[in-house]
Amino acid sequence: MVCKAYNRVYLGCGSKPLPLGTLALEGEPTSVAIKDGLALVCINTSKDYIDANGTLLVVDIATQTVQHSIPLGGQPDSTAISPDGKYGVIAIENERNEDLNDGAMPQSTPGYLAIIDLVGKPKDYRLRKVDLVGLADLFPEDPEPEYVDINTMNVAAVTLQENNHIVLVHLPTGDVINHFSSGFVDLVNVDTVEDGVIRLDGSLQSGPREPDGLKWVSSFQFATADEGDYKGGTRGYTIFNVLGGVSYTAGNSMEHELIRHGHYPEGRSENKGNEPENTTYGEFGSDRLLFVGSERGNAVLVYQLNFWNNEPDFLQLLPAGVKPEGMLTIPKRNLFVVAAEEDDESDGVRSTITIFERGATSFYPTVISADDDLGRPIPWYALSGLASQDGEVFAVVDSFAKASRILKMALAFSSP
Repeated sequence: MVCKAYNRVYLGCGSKPLPLGTLALEGEPTSVAIKDGLALVCINTSKDYIDANGTLLVVDIATQTVQHSIPLGGQPDSTAISPDGKYGVIAIENERNEDLNDGAMPQSTPGYLAIIDLVGKPKDYRLRKVDLVGLADLFPEDPEPEYVDINTMNVAAVTLQENNHIVLVHLPTGDVINHFSSGFVDLVNVDTVEDGVIRLDGSLQSGPREPDGLKWVSSFQFATADEGDYKGGTRGYTIFNVLGGVSYTAGNSMEHELIRHGHYPEGRSENKGNEPENTTYGEFGSDRLLFVGSERGNAVLVYQLNFWNNEPDFLQLLPAGVKPEGMLTIPKRNLFVVAAEEDDESDGVRSTITIFERGATSFYPTVISADDDLGRPIPWYALSGLASQDGEVFAVVDSFAKASRILKMALAFSSP
């Protein structure tokens, strides 16, 4: 094995945030978006999966008081505000009960897209509903919208994750202007057996993408995190255009980067692998950067988008808390923020917010693996020993892995 010390210029550790206070809410907050000092907070108040319900609260951030509430009539998931501030959108998912008939689709109480016209004061905000029933090929009566984002032309892109479908909605009119299948992917050289050893000799055929999070990267293209939830998941991400064409699909490359950096969750190999959960985008000067979060890899991968070709360049892997989900770029301050949702006090794991700041050098990762003779990354994790002899460095994998290995490392240093 050849590994090298790693020092890539991009993001380092950011400053610590200061808490402003807390606001007790009745129900489960699911998502939030900000407009002019106001937080639009989606609250799930459902009694059960049949009696789905929710509320949108408009909260003044400075005073931490609720200014207005709007009944949603269903269980909210993702929310977004248009770049011009005129519209808010909420994916009313009305999620399925995974304990009912093994979670088989379809189930009752179809979800929809809610449009909030953000005109005037909060008490003047009005809700419009966009019916999404009858669009998807798989379960047209049960759309289950998952995630939503808005481009500069006030077009909302919505993922119907379990349906492996994407819908585009023109917000001023509320019209569905396009919808299409997210499509399928063949994967090779991936680990498909949970045996405590990373073996890149498996393949998956015609897997549905079933995207979760998505983000517009221009007025005509958006990226999806192809997590899977029902029958699919393709361990990577895809860039679509507004016509439904695929500009780029990651294949096994995201999975391989996580393996190369020691972040691959071998215990998920028979399921959805690293599970890309969400994407976000930011323009830092002239750099167009796409961020893709891996829920099971506990990391975010950073890519440079190019004008001259459709293939993104991998820049850096950033460590996150356990199960990163929410992500936000703040280009004006050179910041990137990740919220990790796992919170289990009994295991000593608490939910976290991590702030990264763009700088001259990076602190992570320290080790990556080279490729083997077949062009696949050499798997490694759980390094527990390190020794040197005659100028050579060796590491060993501990008993967490089912097969121990001795790894030869090569030290290499790069300057900014």
